[in-house]
Amino acid sequence: MQTILVANPKGGSGKTTVATNVAGWLAGKRQRVSLADRDPQRSATEWLARRPRLFPVVATVPFDATKRAVTDTHSQWRVVDTPAGLHGPDLREALNHADVMLVPLAPSAFDMTATAHFLAAITH
Repeated sequence: MQTILVANPKGGSGKTTVATNVAGWLAGKRQRVSLADRDPQRSATEWLARRPRLFPVVATVPFDATKRAVTDTHSQWRVVDTPAGLHGPDLREALNHADVMLVPLAPSAFDMTATAHFLAAITH
C-alpha cells in the first residue's frame, strides 16, 4: 500500500481539501483508496459521510485504527489527513510510514514562513 501524507503544521493551509480531493481522484481512477482522518476536527470523515454512494468508494480508516485494521482495508493507496500543529514524535512517526508527503500552502506571508520553517525542520 502506498501512503500519501498530507501535512503542514499551519492550520487552514488546505490539508483536508487536498487529502479529500486526492482520495476522490484516486478512487475515480479505479484505485482502492482509504482515507485516514487524523485531524480532531474530523472534516475528512464528514466529507466521506456526505460523499454520494454512486461515487467510487473511499474506505474510512478510523482515528484509533490498529495497523491490522489499516491493512485489512486492502487499499492500494492510503491518504492521511493530519492535524494542524503536527510535530515532534507524531510527525516523525507519520513521516516514517509515508511514501510521499504533500504540503499544501496558502499564498500568504504567514503561511509561507510557517511552511518554510516546517520544511527546514523535517530536512534536518
